[in-house]
Amino acid sequence: MARERSNFENYSMCYKHVWEHARQKLCQKEQELDVIRRDQSPPEDKAGQIAELSHNMIMEVTALRARLMDLEEETLNLKKQIRKEVQEEYEALVQALFVTCLHITVSDLGRMSGQSCGDPVYLTPAAAVQRDQ
Repeated sequence: MARERSNFENYSMCYKHVWEHARQKLCQKEQELDVIRRDQSPPEDKAGQIAELSHNMIMEVTALRARLMDLEEETLNLKKQIRKEVQEEYEALVQALFVTCLHITVSDLGRMSGQSCGDPVYLTPAAAVQRDQ
């Protein structure tokens, strides 16, 4: 359980770093675009560069969105897996607790009525009296 939690946290950190890197690249591209727009050359010369940069930015944004969706889906799957593992552990613990309580109850009933723990619990009081006679 701790291993899965650690893996999930490491994955989240990696995801955060990827997102920050992509954001920095996008900001850098926007700055390059602003520099080109402010340049004093005739707009006809820079139109091709602006179009290329715009296209590259659109492609990067699209790729980042696809990657983000993949990472979110993977995060959701990891959360479901962790929930399932915790539920299985919980069910096993509840079942063990129930069995332990049942053994304690049988043991207490055996001591109170003078029966050994191996005697059947399902005997009615009348059957127990007849058996003891």
